[in-house]
Amino acid sequence: MPSKRSKSLFLTLLFLSLMIFINLNFYNFSDKNNSYSKLMSNQSESNIDFPIISIQSNSDEYSGVGIHQNVTEFGQGVFQEYNINVSKPENASIIVPENWDANDILFTITNILEYDKLWMNKTFDYGYDDTYWTNYTGSPNASLVVFDWYNETLDSNDSLYLKFIANSTNDWQGVDSYWNYTFNFDRNEIPFKDWIIDFNYRLITNDTTWITLSEAPGGTSLYCRIVVNGLAQEFKLRRLRNDIANDTWYSDTIDPFNPELYDYDPPGNISVSFGVSWGNQPFTPTANITIYFDNITLKLPSIPRPSQIELNLTDIEHGTTVGISDLGLPGLGTTSFNDSWLGTAGGTEYNFSFSSNSTGLIYVDTDIFVNATSSTYTTTELGLQGSEFTVINGTKAEWTLYFGVSIPGTYQTDYYFNVSKPVNWNVTQVIDPYGSDKINNVLQTSGPGNSTLIIPKSIAINGRWKFIAEAPNYVLNATIWKWAFATWEKNTSFEISDIIKINATIDSQLIPDLTQTNASLLILYPNGTIWDQASQNKSPDSSGYVEFDNFTLGPKNASAGKYTANIRWNDGNAAQVGLFVLNFDVTHNTTLDRAEDQDALVTPIFTGDTVLIKVNYTDIDEEEGIIGATLNYTIDNATEIKGFMTYYGGGVYIAEIDTTGWQYGLYNLSVSANKTYFIPQYRDKLIQLEVTQTTIFTSPQIGGLFVPWGTNVTIDAYYNDSLNQGISNATVKCDWNSGYYTIQEMGSGHYQIILNTTIKPIGIYPLKINASKTGHVNQEIFISINIRNIYTNLTFIQPSPVGIDRNVTVQLEYGDIDNGTLISNANITVSSELGAQYWPLNNFSYKEVSPSGTYNLTFNTSIFGGGGTYVIYITANKTNYANATTPVSIFVGDRSTTLTSPQIGGLFVPSGRNVTIDVYYNESLGPGISGA
Repeated sequence: MPSKRSKSLFLTLLFLSLMIFINLNFYNFSDKNNSYSKLMSNQSESNIDFPIISIQSNSDEYSGVGIHQNVTEFGQGVFQEYNINVSKPENASIIVPENWDANDILFTITNILEYDKLWMNKTFDYGYDDTYWTNYTGSPNASLVVFDWYNETLDSNDSLYLKFIANSTNDWQGVDSYWNYTFNFDRNEIPFKDWIIDFNYRLITNDTTWITLSEAPGGTSLYCRIVVNGLAQEFKLRRLRNDIANDTWYSDTIDPFNPELYDYDPPGNISVSFGVSWGNQPFTPTANITIYFDNITLKLPSIPRPSQIELNLTDIEHGTTVGISDLGLPGLGTTSFNDSWLGTAGGTEYNFSFSSNSTGLIYVDTDIFVNATSSTYTTTELGLQGSEFTVINGTKAEWTLYFGVSIPGTYQTDYYFNVSKPVNWNVTQVIDPYGSDKINNVLQTSGPGNSTLIIPKSIAINGRWKFIAEAPNYVLNATIWKWAFATWEKNTSFEISDIIKINATIDSQLIPDLTQTNASLLILYPNGTIWDQASQNKSPDSSGYVEFDNFTLGPKNASAGKYTANIRWNDGNAAQVGLFVLNFDVTHNTTLDRAEDQDALVTPIFTGDTVLIKVNYTDIDEEEGIIGATLNYTIDNATEIKGFMTYYGGGVYIAEIDTTGWQYGLYNLSVSANKTYFIPQYRDKLIQLEVTQTTIFTSPQIGGLFVPWGTNVTIDAYYNDSLNQGISNATVKCDWNSGYYTIQEMGSGHYQIILNTTIKPIGIYPLKINASKTGHVNQEIFISINIRNIYTNLTFIQPSPVGIDRNVTVQLEYGDIDNGTLISNANITVSSELGAQYWPLNNFSYKEVSPSGTYNLTFNTSIFGGGGTYVIYITANKTNYANATTPVSIFVGDRSTTLTSPQIGGLFVPSGRNVTIDVYYNESLGPGISGA
């Protein structure tokens, strides 16, 4: 069975805006702190205190939110429903978006399908109607076939039958017999598909020949035949076979089938035949056979007209039922409703039900056209209900309105919308959501004289639209006055204690009664805040003239600067506004002096210092420091120096002055101070700077000197100014022993101090050196003088080897390494080992020989006790000279000896006799050696 297509639903989402106003100064004519909660609680124009919001964005502008303008949207929703099962029943539906009102609904039926209608339903329980039923038998056996109604008394199987009478002389080959039912099909269109025929049948016979012969090709078969306009389509039900039980009912269905009767053009007759066609083989049965047909139904689809099935439509919401009118071709119809269907949050679905008198299944396709409107309003840029306005002094008022178009998806057809406006508004821009100006598309309704701006469907698209209109500035003029002790004079420049009055004129165009409105005087301090005591509301007279109360400038309520007098007006619902701006100046008296922590006239400084200068510029009317003034200073000396001063706080202004490169002297600093709306000041020689030249005193030997005793040492010292230029003709002194140093000026601040170290014993001495000059900073440095022994060495001439007990002489030279000379008058000591005790003076002797600093050291080798190689350590020393020690090797030989005998030539002696040989062992230089 056909299934209903899913409905396409459109849910309309209402555009919601979260409005947050931060750090805005809101001022209402009657209450400058008009609250947002009050704004949101207003539900109708009658209780709104307009303007809703008044925003002071700058002194020459009056901005705010006035009454909204009405917006009416028009659109046609199109809904399509397919395969609506009228018999189930199923409904057609529409969706009305939130805040929309559907008021006209047109239904167009685009297709009606009728399924399963019983065009034939025959049970034969009460016979049959021979006006519809006919029968036929082909020759040659027409007389042997009986057509009649069978009345079953035991059950409900009343039926029509065909009885074939057996005759031994008649052959049934090719005989065709059938019952035929003909009826009028009154529909205009019929689908050639999904036809359904149901029926029951049975056979009763005592001769199986009727059945057996049918097994051969071309055998007997039961059939159902559809005949339309002489064209027939036959459906063979089954062949008669041995497996068909005698006297047994069988059911058969042709479900569904597609008749091939395409030339049929209803309305007209349709015939249905049920019969049997005997096979094409000759046979002669011996007993009768009866074929019964019962419970025959024929279901045909059709495409009816609405009137043929009494198709109606009911508005379930309102309970209204209307008939559906035929619309030309079969399957088409139309009807409409006129009422109100309101859309609620999220969109509202409304259902419409169909009804019909058809016994079959009715399926309907329909197009639904819904004409709907939406009544809403313009908003601000932040989504707040209302219209934004801005009027700048000397210009027309500008109104800015926003409207978010969200066309419901099914209501896009013929969508357009209207925006209401006062007749003296001239819409100058219509900005679509893509930023394009569409004003040329709406010129017929945008100008003055029109109360409705129409946005046609040709340009209406989704998104936020912006409308800009200009309107008259309703405050025509204003004047400010000063009390001159006897009369009022026009003036714009004032001082403390002056009295001020302001009046204005309001335009009366389109305003029924000006006396029922208020003009507002808003006095703004120079910093933009409101002077509450001077601000006020007054009603104009019928001519538009309004005069505000006068007010006095006092030292505590009138700061110096440019004041703004803001005259505003709006009608009762803020659809018309105006602004006129006046300005007047208030000037204060002042003083200029040194700051409290810099009260001295003369300030001593050094060249290169950064000097902080502080002065106080004071408003004596308000007894407070002046902020944001312009202060300049001038320094007069050899060179004129100028600069600006920076605000420090509390009316104090400072300047950091770099004195790098300044020469010694007294500098005069004069200061000028001025600020608009304050009396300017100039102080000559307000501060004096006494400059001393800074200096630098250095020496490359600042780390100290390590020098030998008895020499001259040169120290270089540099005395420079802050620009690193040498200072000449300075006084340089040191604390070395008088007569043992000299100081020489080398030029460009270079000084040499030459010290003689002879006056000092060995040791470390701090040397202080001072440098000074008039107008320059005195300096001193300290240098460590470390006086040491003179570096020495000791050389010798290697003596020749000697014998024991002989004198040996070593020649020595004691040298001054620092000066490259020999040292005279030195002391000589000897030791046998390095660091051991020196020899006694009686063990050696020395004397200085020529050249000076040469020494001969003599000692006897007997000190060694025998021959051998000996090392002695000889040390030379002298006060203020370093000791010098050298090892000397002494080679000592044994004493020379002789061994002689008088018998050296030999002896001739007799055998057996004692012989005496004399041997003499003598030292070469001395007597004989005994004890050998």
